[in-house]
Amino acid sequence: LVLKMAGGITLAVLMYHIKNRYAIRLYQTLMFLPFFISWVAVAYLAYAFLSPSGGLLNQWLAAIGQDAVNWYANPGLWPGILSFVNTWKWLGYHTILFYAALLSLDPSQEEAASMDGAGKWAITRHIYLPHLTNVFWVLVLINLGNIFYADLGLFWNVPRNIGMLSDTTQVLDTYVYSSFRVTGNIGMASAAGLFQSLVGFIVVMAANAVIRRKSPENAMF
Repeated sequence: LVLKMAGGITLAVLMYHIKNRYAIRLYQTLMFLPFFISWVAVAYLAYAFLSPSGGLLNQWLAAIGQDAVNWYANPGLWPGILSFVNTWKWLGYHTILFYAALLSLDPSQEEAASMDGAGKWAITRHIYLPHLTNVFWVLVLINLGNIFYADLGLFWNVPRNIGMLSDTTQVLDTYVYSSFRVTGNIGMASAAGLFQSLVGFIVVMAANAVIRRKSPENAMF
């Protein structure tokens, strides 16, 4: 969540300074494209980089004289790998949302700040970031509501369901899915879904209450 939010805001601000409309369309397309790629295809792309034999990362390591790494046999590496893959897939989505919010900014505010001697960093801090506050908190609440809904496609396909990685990569969704495949227990899957919904509801209500107390205008309700 931190990576997607921070990266999305940073890229949106950078895109906002690009005036060439053709370049903007190109960057929007390139960043938004991973959002439409299925997790199955993403898993194959990840394997092309991480394959123990012939993977691009191991080829690069060999080129600089380093030993190859068996990525699929090192559970400790996977929190970082999964975070990177998830950020790569969703970063463009968040960037477009923040960029759209910046387009509604009144240009006269930036012009006035520039005339008063404000630099790029001051304008970003005092104009861009406050303008993105509402969108930021809405996205935070949405993501917090889904925090117990682990992305099954990410956690099931990218690690390739390798048992050696299960202690690190297994989440509630993958546990229920794998258990259902073995036992066919629909009741457990339904109970897990109810648990996720209840906890997500509680988290959203609690987060919204905190936001409403600190900044009422940014609360969703």
